[in-house]
Amino acid sequence: MLTLTEQMDKLTRTAWVKSNANLMRMHSQLARLLFMSASRDQQKGGSIEYGLRTKRPPYKWMAGAYDTYPKAQGPNSQKGVLPWAKIVATMQISGDELMAQHGMTIQELLKKPSLSSMSSDERFVLMSIINNQIEEAQETIAEAVGDSIYNDTGSGGVGLTGLQAIIDNSTSAYAGLNYNDSAFQTDGKAGSTTYWQPIVDTNSGTNRELTLTAIGPTLRKCRRGGDAPETVVAVCDEDLWYELDILLQGSKTYVDKDASRLAKIGFDAFEWGHVSFMSDERAPANKLYVVNLNNLWLEVRPKKDENNFEGWQKPHDQDAATGSINCQLQLCCNDRHRQGLVDDLAGISD
Repeated sequence: MLTLTEQMDKLTRTAWVKSNANLMRMHSQLARLLFMSASRDQQKGGSIEYGLRTKRPPYKWMAGAYDTYPKAQGPNSQKGVLPWAKIVATMQISGDELMAQHGMTIQELLKKPSLSSMSSDERFVLMSIINNQIEEAQETIAEAVGDSIYNDTGSGGVGLTGLQAIIDNSTSAYAGLNYNDSAFQTDGKAGSTTYWQPIVDTNSGTNRELTLTAIGPTLRKCRRGGDAPETVVAVCDEDLWYELDILLQGSKTYVDKDASRLAKIGFDAFEWGHVSFMSDERAPANKLYVVNLNNLWLEVRPKKDENNFEGWQKPHDQDAATGSINCQLQLCCNDRHRQGLVDDLAGISD
């Protein structure tokens, strides 16, 4: 028969799995959107891996039945590798809270042989405390992701690899590959275009007027078409979003399927040029990020959920039983050349 602590562990893990969708309460509009757009590829290994094509397969127009076929040219892909970022949130069953709610100390609780030996009121109080702690842990994780989604932590760092590392630093390495590693090659010669370098348009640190000319080229380059309908979203802080709202007056619409879908689930969004514009209170000032959701997502390590709670620990030098929830996730991009940034943007000139 399971001990009381083992039963508490099992109940906590079950409650965590059932409520895991609440991670969507991230304190960043973009973080929530990327979580909703996750690939759900069921990445189960110790790292996230995906292949990147670096050479076009050889081809040849055939002159006749006796012509020679083009020769193979060796490996035509490289592997991008990202580590999982791990967030740990501590939970505790406080002796003061337990005493206030049911007149019981932690030591008295843990002396119970099992949940069945407790009264219904005692079980209710215990589960209420555990559920509240799970909600607080989710809030902690959501806050951490919201704080990190725009950061510049490289893929070799401890935290989440944010947009500054993926997009702003356009000549930096990402997922173990240099920005020019995946230039397409033809006949063994390096191609002129790299598909591992984001589209970045800056004004050398000097803010410039917000105009269609300033933002148009980056929007166009991030929408190149592909084998599936693209969902491209431009994200900025609230001040710049309101300036864009004025700039695009008369030409924007709220009925595009992507913008409409975003608006219905609580995002401030309008559409212009087949791009949905949305505000995010965590976005840095004077920057307009253009993200292609076909190639950028927030991957959450799947079905380690029941192991994400590391168990309640009996108190040693404090009047509380403690446990910890850990969540492994990462911001992933498998085509940096479809992500963009227009930097150094001020408001509209009066």
